[in-house]
Amino acid sequence: MFRNKYLLVLIILILVITHILWDYFNGGVPVHYVLANNELPGISNWWGLLTVPILSWVLLSLIYNKIESESTSKSHLNKVIFSFIMSLLFGVLLSAFWEFKMDFVTQYLILLPIILSVFVKVHKPECLLGFVLGMVYTFGGVLPVGFGLVILTMSFITNLILNQGTLYLISKFK
Repeated sequence: MFRNKYLLVLIILILVITHILWDYFNGGVPVHYVLANNELPGISNWWGLLTVPILSWVLLSLIYNKIESESTSKSHLNKVIFSFIMSLLFGVLLSAFWEFKMDFVTQYLILLPIILSVFVKVHKPECLLGFVLGMVYTFGGVLPVGFGLVILTMSFITNLILNQGTLYLISKFK
């Protein structure tokens, strides 16, 4: 499934191009301003033509390398696919709450990966790819990449400090 990275990245690129063209012919490609202030510099969704395919290529390469190096078992591939699908659904759910102006739910739901990282590793390439692809339709190709990288970093730090740090301290006291 992940062996043909070129085809997967091409499909993602076609979807991003389609989305950009739809925006272009229906009112213009959106620009997101820093701190939502029109006087500050803006970031156009045109950048999504670069960010999403490049991120997809890098993450698919990491996923492919991980699958090849760790295990060839079907159960490991199923875990990767499960993580991807759950992250994709999380991104879609977060986008839907944003579209329906349910900001109260959105502001707490965004913290879910950080809370989950106490118990499981969510700082995986397949999780980032699913999250970004789930949010591209609503937020374009730049904001999901930025938010995804921030959440991924915070999840990594949380997992490292709370989970791995606790296990290290327990092993030292035994």
